[in-house]
Amino acid sequence: MTSLKDALSDDTKRNAVIDACVQLVDDEVQKKKGLGGMVIKGGYKAIKGISPGFIRKVVDKLLP
Repeated sequence: MTSLKDALSDDTKRNAVIDACVQLVDDEVQKKKGLGGMVIKGGYKAIKGISPGFIRKVVDKLLP
């Protein structure tokens, strides 16, 4: 069985996983409701506006 680290050594697979994780984060933020959701959505939008690739970079750093 291939380890996660070995599987992600292929750039194509790694980019696919990163894209899926970024989409998951986007979807989860959009699901937030109420006052807390407004705060989270506002902060998330600000981060994406200031540094458009920030979420992708963070996800990449979190992967082995």
